[in-house]
Amino acid sequence: MGVRFPSGAPLYMKKRRLLIFATALISSFTLSGCILDYFVKDYHEEVLTPPSIVVVPSLSLNLAGNNSKELSPELDNSTVKNPSFTYTSSDPSVATVSSDGVVTGVSVGSCVITITLNSNTSVTSSVSINVINKEVKHYKYTLMFYMCGSDLEYYDRKTPDAEQWFFTKDIQEMLKVKDIPDSVKIVIETGGTKKWLMPESYLEGANEISASALQRWEINNETNKLKLVETLKTNQMAKESSFADFLSWGLDNYDADQMGVVISGHGGGIAGCAYDDNYTYKYGSEYYPYTLRTFEVAGAAKTALKNSDREKFTWIGYDCCLMQCGDIASINSDYFEYMVASQEEELATGWNHDVYLPELASNPEISPEEFLPKICDAFLEDNHSDSERGDSICYQTLSVLDLSKADNLVSSFEKVASSLGSGSTAVSKAKNAFKKSCNKFGDGMYGLCDFNSLLTQINTLYSIDVTAAINAVNDMVIYSKNCSKYSLTLSGLNAFFPEYVSSDKDYNLQVGKEDYENEQATKFKNWQSICLDSGGFGW
Repeated sequence: MGVRFPSGAPLYMKKRRLLIFATALISSFTLSGCILDYFVKDYHEEVLTPPSIVVVPSLSLNLAGNNSKELSPELDNSTVKNPSFTYTSSDPSVATVSSDGVVTGVSVGSCVITITLNSNTSVTSSVSINVINKEVKHYKYTLMFYMCGSDLEYYDRKTPDAEQWFFTKDIQEMLKVKDIPDSVKIVIETGGTKKWLMPESYLEGANEISASALQRWEINNETNKLKLVETLKTNQMAKESSFADFLSWGLDNYDADQMGVVISGHGGGIAGCAYDDNYTYKYGSEYYPYTLRTFEVAGAAKTALKNSDREKFTWIGYDCCLMQCGDIASINSDYFEYMVASQEEELATGWNHDVYLPELASNPEISPEEFLPKICDAFLEDNHSDSERGDSICYQTLSVLDLSKADNLVSSFEKVASSLGSGSTAVSKAKNAFKKSCNKFGDGMYGLCDFNSLLTQINTLYSIDVTAAINAVNDMVIYSKNCSKYSLTLSGLNAFFPEYVSSDKDYNLQVGKEDYENEQATKFKNWQSICLDSGGFGW
């Protein structure tokens, strides 16, 4: 359920944090919002946890609406293939459950569905069922923010400045926006940090945002306060089932013509996002947070959509570092229509919500092609500087992808990857092209480089026709914005190869092999095979 690295330490990023591998203690410092402070002294094989059933912790059924939903349990930390389960309802008068996991509401009330692994009956899990009977309002636009506060809100490992406030300030930016119509809903789930710093005066129905439980909120458009809707029993945010539950809750209660989903927190490209400070595991002598891996985001969306009338969410946004990657876009394309994210590191201040949200407030029917570029413009215009803030501040990007064009990119890039050959020959060619495609804009970190730069180098070095693939990238990227003192041409989309190349950076590639060998990690199967043969994962 989290990132594990059998041969090395995990990536821990800001809207990204970076880990340093060293033999002596390295004092911490801040660079462009990235805090370099972790020190790994010893490595041992991680102790595997017992098998567990991964499933959404709760389901809401509505007798007046969506009255049947399918459970989709999966088995974690196990070699059992095609596991089967038995389902039992604690109160069939409230909800029944079929042999294949379809739960149907019968009457208003609550009960529990117990799931048992047939091959090992000691392995069980449960899902809380709440059956209601109410009409659900339909909206023109719903924005759903999954806010994993991490150390960006409160950094208890740093003194004396433990209070970071970045997520509190994000929410306060949203609350500044006036005249949001009733047809627009902004809902937020909070978690993932040791402490939330939001003053009580901004809250409705609570005197604080809890750090000991996940909480769901909506912005009250009349009072411009954050109104508490629900407090959950779970506190684990970096988990596929938790994210799936959040998406299902949004679909059940705030269904709209357009639905945007934003994940806010640390991001690490292929290694995932939403680094949860409340849930860590020990590796060597240090503790690291669990993360929401990229294929778990897609898996959660699949689970939520299966129990709704929608085919896809309108768009997904990552207010995180380094998430605008072709592999991530390819798997998200089955569940989201558009995607907005950064090729680069993001400043910890994140998106400028009080700048782009008025556009939505004034036009709830605004199209993604018009709205998402405004998010990019607001972020870049606030953070751009030619000189006075220094180079590191100016390494900022945001771009918008039309995910309906993803399959075209997959097919054209697969042909390019196939043309590289196989085995060590393909690995050598890919590695050379990747190294030559990286520039001073920060790519090369964690195996990322500009997609068209990589394709251009493949053509230059090996005379492979990459025209169709470059056209596919350009067709998929419908808006891209960046700022830098350097003369750069960026496509708006990164490619991944597991190689560390940045000589001016003091850290190594830390993407776990298991994150990329998962069959749901990418649709670039030929390229995936080359990457897995490279031996470049981990330290």
